[in-house]
Amino acid sequence: MKKIIVLVLYALSFSQICLAGNGIKIKRLKGDVRIRRGLEENWNSANTGILLENIDTILTGEGSEVVMELQEGSIFTLGSRSILDIGDLRRITERELFLYLMSQKVSRIQFPDKKSKLHIENVSVVRAERKTISSEEEETKGDTRMWALETNGAQALHDHKYYTNAIVKFHKILNKYSTFEDCGRIHFYLGNSFEAIHETGRAIDAYQQVLVRSKETTCDNQMVQEMVDASLEAISRLKK
Repeated sequence: MKKIIVLVLYALSFSQICLAGNGIKIKRLKGDVRIRRGLEENWNSANTGILLENIDTILTGEGSEVVMELQEGSIFTLGSRSILDIGDLRRITERELFLYLMSQKVSRIQFPDKKSKLHIENVSVVRAERKTISSEEEETKGDTRMWALETNGAQALHDHKYYTNAIVKFHKILNKYSTFEDCGRIHFYLGNSFEAIHETGRAIDAYQQVLVRSKETTCDNQMVQEMVDASLEAISRLKK
């Protein structure tokens, strides 16, 4: 039953998300920028004037950048060391976001025995399950690189005020890389995004996760402290 509910919610929430408009154009680029068409495995060098479809993916290398013109004429810039599916550039409505979050919540339902009450975990912000990191060093390095590329791509969505898109992308990253410790970076931008669309409760939840994750032993640096300070200020402001 749970699987059926999840499938229905996913179908409703992404029937439109997956239909991103075609013809996104590369206006200019610098450095190493590559594209992957559809389900192809090979990456090819990008050039100005190329039209990208919703099923394509774009990748930037170190010190690289690509500027794309979207169908409505707006400009989207993807910075260094980032990866982004072109389909992610279709603006997700708040209704579609709500359906996505609901599908995540349903997928985490713990079905009880007949005597216990139904419990649904709050998934306004994903709390990734802590798992044992693989001992295979090369696999870990590859995962770390992809995590960084995807996170930078999601942050580009946030920076361009694609807040609903960024929320979905960040949730997917948290689910996919559940063992990674980022000192609260993703939750900080989730808090920003939820706050921008006036989802106060979810924003507070995300900022509180920044405080929790910033306590990891590897997180003692100025950038993390700045996130913590900003999160504390945001929590205080939003609770008034």
